[in-house]
Amino acid sequence: MTQSFGTMNQCREWSDVAAVLSQHADFKSQQLMVTLAAGGDYTKDTVYVVWQMNITDEAAYLAAYEKLMKGRSNEGGMTGAYGLWRVQGGANSDVTMWPFRVPQI
Repeated sequence: MTQSFGTMNQCREWSDVAAVLSQHADFKSQQLMVTLAAGGDYTKDTVYVVWQMNITDEAAYLAAYEKLMKGRSNEGGMTGAYGLWRVQGGANSDVTMWPFRVPQI
């Protein structure tokens, strides 16, 4: 994660954004994510629900999550996007995954 952020900091545009953000934000943590599952139509999104979870059996959770989301999509119960991210690195050691979806409103 340190190497990734170091590379980003060499980008002039990112440095400009970070300088402005540091004046207006109080950072609590930074996490680097990788997408494990994704689907739906993000162009219909208006709001996300995000859970921060500590998962001990990633393969079982991923299989159950994909089954649930595909089932909801097939039933017409998904109006926007959904996804599952694995934390690759970051300041919060209690969180391993971030499942998210757009709630039906």
